[in-house]
Amino acid sequence: DNVCLPEIKETHHFSDKTSYLKGLDLYFENFNITNATTHIGEVDPSYSLEKEYYKRIKSTFPQIPYFIFIIRKPLERAYSHYLMSKLRGYEKLDFNMALNKEKTRISEDNSNYSILHHGYYERSSYYKYIEKFKSVFPQSNPLFIKFEDLFNENKRENVFNDIVDYLEIECKTNNLNLDIAENKASTYKSLFMQKLLYEDFFVKKILKRLLPARSITKIKIYLSKINMKEINDSDKVNPITLVEDKFIYLNNDITEKLEKLINLDLSNWYYDK
Repeated sequence: DNVCLPEIKETHHFSDKTSYLKGLDLYFENFNITNATTHIGEVDPSYSLEKEYYKRIKSTFPQIPYFIFIIRKPLERAYSHYLMSKLRGYEKLDFNMALNKEKTRISEDNSNYSILHHGYYERSSYYKYIEKFKSVFPQSNPLFIKFEDLFNENKRENVFNDIVDYLEIECKTNNLNLDIAENKASTYKSLFMQKLLYEDFFVKKILKRLLPARSITKIKIYLSKINMKEINDSDKVNPITLVEDKFIYLNNDITEKLEKLINLDLSNWYYDK
């Protein structure tokens, strides 16, 4: 009850200039705040992309907010990102070719489209974004959590306790179900429905004029969920088998830079050179 999260996980309030300029009243509409609420927060990776987004957060909340970074092995994060872009119709290339084209795509794009949908290794280069963060919040002491620890039976309770301690809230783990399920790899049931959801159809343009943005997002999330089916374990692949050696070395390079920056043991993220 102490912590309140938005109904829609990613509000994009501070990364969307239009939303940000409408002020805090619009932002707080995302939360069901009660008298018991002591903390509000959200999960939004887009805030790490630009220093300007951090500056907006800082100007809105003079007291330094709590920041929690969940970090993942770079190659695994890149492949997960690739699968999502492919699923939504933003990616037609195979994984290795997409990595080879990534820098060109981003450099030739004047918008954030390519960094959002094709920035597989770029957005896995956590050290770049953490350096931006530190330049805006030099006094902040963020909490870093390894993605895999959230799903490790022997570590998840310690992770939860670390979060509780960091946020300075009172909560007992024995009252909570800490069984966290990792998102399963999936594919769409209907190609037509998938295109309708993620491509720029005229129906979407009409709906945007008729319905509030939050209502459209809710509908999109619901339809996307019912259009998904889980991939069999036999169809899953290890991304290391899909890429050239240079991308394995890049994983190690990113890991080494991040490890030095945040002083966290990431030794299990390295691939043998």
